[in-house]
Amino acid sequence: MSVHWGGRGKGHSSRNLKSALPAWIIPGAMFDADFANGLYFFNGVAYPDETTFLAAIGGSKAGNIRTIGPYDIPGTPNLLTNGDLASGTSPWAAYGTGASIANVSNELELTTGGAAIGGVLQGVSGVGGRAFKLTATGRKGTGTTNAQMVAASDNAGSLLTAGSQSFSTTSNATKSDVLGAYADPAYFGLRNASAAAGTYYFDNLSLTEVLPFQGFVWNAFTVIITASPPASNAGNEVLWAGGTVASDTSSFQIRRNSSDDTIRCVVTRGNGTQIAGVTLGAVADGGGDFTTAFSFTPSLVSGSLNGGAPVTAVPSSTLPGIGKVKIGDNMGALNPWNGTIKRVTML
Repeated sequence: MSVHWGGRGKGHSSRNLKSALPAWIIPGAMFDADFANGLYFFNGVAYPDETTFLAAIGGSKAGNIRTIGPYDIPGTPNLLTNGDLASGTSPWAAYGTGASIANVSNELELTTGGAAIGGVLQGVSGVGGRAFKLTATGRKGTGTTNAQMVAASDNAGSLLTAGSQSFSTTSNATKSDVLGAYADPAYFGLRNASAAAGTYYFDNLSLTEVLPFQGFVWNAFTVIITASPPASNAGNEVLWAGGTVASDTSSFQIRRNSSDDTIRCVVTRGNGTQIAGVTLGAVADGGGDFTTAFSFTPSLVSGSLNGGAPVTAVPSSTLPGIGKVKIGDNMGALNPWNGTIKRVTML
């Protein structure tokens, strides 16, 4: 049975939360998962085991890797204009050599030229640093390659991130992908996966904000991790990652570096361009427990190892959005942590 101690919701003040919480919970925690001791807290509620905690926060577990999110914010509006193609094509715009768009029977027809990948995008302002669910109904016309949902930093498709879902047949299908806004304005839409001439059709497009979990604060958060290192170095083993699609081209990553065993945080956007990096001290193979903490705001990334002096970096551009959190691996599921993660807290 879960136990409620108050929280950020209606009728529960921060004063009540601080005075009523058990001592093991870090004040201000959005969630606190003490895997080593079987103690779990989320959104004002303590849970008796990991299974009920993950169910409440919208998470899952595969082996020693936990994935949390995305969380659909109730009542969030569609930020796209003319997503139902009720009139014309504006403000949608084609990009790529030879690409064009038209409104055909209230569907958005994308025609690609074949000389280059072609797509269609719409710019949305005031969204930088946040994560969104792009949903569309679509199908292939004469196109020979699949169509993908994408995010980009401009209307030419620069720093493009492709989603994991594809429109691969001539029958309509409705699909969604979670994508980050790492520019402002940010651009969202669809493209063919490789250069080939043909047509594609889309309708019912929507863009709604998502979070990795209820209560996440995207523009000021901290991650605290207690772990033990693996017996030997097996690459850039990842403790925690935040991002959207199943790749690390646009993500936050806290890891132990393969070349020197240092604890690092690397932030990338779009096509994998690094925009911030913090390097802390080394953690030796087979050593004892360590605790590292990283804080993130749009203007500063800072980190500390075992309570040491903070190391900081100023991001060179807009931080990527976070719609999912992974504990124990990167977003692309390529670099799992082979030691033991004992506790993760997000504030």
